[in-house]
Amino acid sequence: MADALKAKGNAAFGAQKWNDAISWWTKAIKLETDDVALASLYSNRSAAHLKVDKYDEGAEAAVLKRPTWSKALARMAEVYARQQVFDRSQQCYERAIELAEDDAARKRYEASLATTKAAEKKAEAKNAQPERPVRDGTFDDFYLTKIRLAQFRGEYVLPPEGGVALAVYAADACHEGMLQVDQNLVKVSDSQFQFTPFTDALANLCDCLVTDRSGFYLRPGRDPSFPTERKIQEIIKGELNEARCTKYFTNAIWQAKEIIADLDRRLATEGRDAIRRAVSTIIRGRIVSAGMLALGEKDRGAEVRELKLALALLEEGNRVWAHVPYKEKGNTFRSTFVRNVRVTLLKALLAAHRDLKTAAARRVYKLEHIEELANQVIQEHPPEQWIPRDGTVMRVAYSAFPVWEAYSALAYVWSERANPRLHDPPPGTLVFTDPDASKRAAEFYDKCASIMAAEAPDWHQRRFVLWLALYWRLRAGGMTVRELRARVNTAREVSLEAERFFPLESEEQYGESRKFTEMQLDSINRTMRDPPPQMSAAARQKGDRAILKPVPTMNGKGMEQEEMVRVIEESELMSLEGDIDSVDCWA
Repeated sequence: MADALKAKGNAAFGAQKWNDAISWWTKAIKLETDDVALASLYSNRSAAHLKVDKYDEGAEAAVLKRPTWSKALARMAEVYARQQVFDRSQQCYERAIELAEDDAARKRYEASLATTKAAEKKAEAKNAQPERPVRDGTFDDFYLTKIRLAQFRGEYVLPPEGGVALAVYAADACHEGMLQVDQNLVKVSDSQFQFTPFTDALANLCDCLVTDRSGFYLRPGRDPSFPTERKIQEIIKGELNEARCTKYFTNAIWQAKEIIADLDRRLATEGRDAIRRAVSTIIRGRIVSAGMLALGEKDRGAEVRELKLALALLEEGNRVWAHVPYKEKGNTFRSTFVRNVRVTLLKALLAAHRDLKTAAARRVYKLEHIEELANQVIQEHPPEQWIPRDGTVMRVAYSAFPVWEAYSALAYVWSERANPRLHDPPPGTLVFTDPDASKRAAEFYDKCASIMAAEAPDWHQRRFVLWLALYWRLRAGGMTVRELRARVNTAREVSLEAERFFPLESEEQYGESRKFTEMQLDSINRTMRDPPPQMSAAARQKGDRAILKPVPTMNGKGMEQEEMVRVIEESELMSLEGDIDSVDCWA
């Protein structure tokens, strides 16, 4: 059956009936199961889309099905060239040349590569360099493609309930949204646009942002003079105008209560469907606007304000329309969506707090507010009937993901409370973190890592959480040597696995936590091999059951070794509970 449909597509393509060819090949793709045949169908459909100046995922799908097929790589190169993403295009052509089946194919690809290089130079000469994909975080096209290729080759199993699967889902939702942005908005002139309102473009982009923001990106558009960011802004403006909601978006006097009250008054004359579209556009427009602000870290304050207003609208709408079924007021009001918007706001607040450099600026985003929001997320578990029962990515999105983000936020809050004195310790003194706050930070990082291990074992951020938990456990003290070694081994194993797909440029990207932990472990191992005279006989007999004291920091710059030892021996460290002491010395 698939072969017959493919033949019809071939005939339509030969007759230059491009849309008919696309239709036949799409039907064939749904029935075909063989990877080689699927690669051919995807490549053919991509060629037909190019004929009508459209781009689909066919070329990428063909490469994923047959990674060493030169024709698929050449097709992907052509798609990139049409989008003026010249560097990617050239990489694909170069790979196609390496894999070419014969000299004739190789010469075609070499000619196409030369044409692409010439087109790039022409674009540069006109100062019309295309916008490059911009992503939030590290989850970019390179990693997505790498993971998918590994899946097809059988090198990597991506569990549907895994954390990376969640990021892939979010990235795919964003990709679909970007395709719809390109398809549904056309620039007629500098000030005029043709667009189709109320498509799923904003819904898909919003779905990405509240599922896992690391999957959000701005893909290059076909017209370098009309950037994707502006396209999205025009879609938001256009849909707001269609829904008669522009005033709510542009005038600061309209807050959540006033907006919902005004929309409620409009119900009688406009009907529930119109108001549902209106409120959905306002909320999604705010969330997508915040996502674009986050990409360039342009204005953390504006990003937070957009998300706060979106959340306030959801809460006020649920209060005023509590009696209205969700199918009438819209699925955006479901508690699963509201909770994930709360998580998105939580992450924005954390980013703002981290980015601000002065204590005065940080007080704008109080730790107490972050803590309160995180606790709300943990307490607000959606009704079980709204969460898929099987191990799907959406179960992680609605259940595990919000909780581990909340625990991670709480860990950050307590780590900030624990270490204010560590930033600039006075010379010649030992400085300890607050032991209770350090312990709380470690406990929350452990909870976060535990959820990742149980429900998302492949989550690429888990490695950082494990090292942070170790850092704060060492600061708090109370671990045994055996526990420290076991935890370090786990963190190393997880890091090694994550780096297969998410390599780091250097160990420095782990921040202080890994370096600190590895150094303390080395010091403790040396102590165990060659116990110092002051170590008690009881402590020596315990072996790897010996308990670690809290690890302080000492500013030893300009001090001789003997002087540092004297300061340590005269410090409160000697009288603390535990068997083995270690110091983080700044020499």
